[in-house]
Amino acid sequence: MTTVRDEIEETTDGEDTPTPPSPRMPFMKYTIFDAPVLNVVTRFLSLILLRLIGWRQGGERPTPPRYVLIAAPHTSNWDFLLLMAFAFRCRVRLYWMGKDAIFKGWYSPFVKFVGGIPIDRKKQTGMVAQTAELFAHSERLVVTVPAEGTRSRSEGWKSGFYHIAMTANVPVVLGFLDYAKKVGGFGPAVTLTGDMQADMVAITDFYRDIGARYPEKKTEPRILPTTPAESDRSAAKDPIEDTT
Repeated sequence: MTTVRDEIEETTDGEDTPTPPSPRMPFMKYTIFDAPVLNVVTRFLSLILLRLIGWRQGGERPTPPRYVLIAAPHTSNWDFLLLMAFAFRCRVRLYWMGKDAIFKGWYSPFVKFVGGIPIDRKKQTGMVAQTAELFAHSERLVVTVPAEGTRSRSEGWKSGFYHIAMTANVPVVLGFLDYAKKVGGFGPAVTLTGDMQADMVAITDFYRDIGARYPEKKTEPRILPTTPAESDRSAAKDPIEDTT
């Protein structure tokens, strides 16, 4: 029978050792994943939590040093907690994008400490270019993008994750939380070709049978062809929800 200690030792090999972020990205200097003692404690608590609620890991820890991580399906606030738990279990140092408004309150330091990246939609560079710049200045970086853009059911996914990955020239890793089977983790890394409809075939096939916490709110993984500029306009009109 596998114990929590066994799981800790199992995922110790190949631990991610992130390189210091660029000084141009001050909010990325230090997060909960960098705090030596807190990191170990949080990882231990994550392993206990997953075991207590009956969740297990599916897939392997991604190997690319830089990638966009899709977090889907996203229908509940619990998704963020489970995502972080699996990130700690697999030693994946991740960041997640959120509207800049949630970084301006008294809780701003905490939001940044748990990996939040503020996206300023007033900048002319737009969401896609801002995030691609982060990749350009980082040797190792994982940015989580809620492809659905909302916890409610909608017509389709936002195309931001696709344009970010294409612009930054990084793969897309298919992260998932299957509530029906209580399995979560990381699926394959998909190298995009630029043919959005063709690339979405493999992505759609992967997520087709993944069960959401609230199935009636699940948005089917399909996106309409858009340009990076159109994706930025969509983000400005329909802000990225914070995943907390």
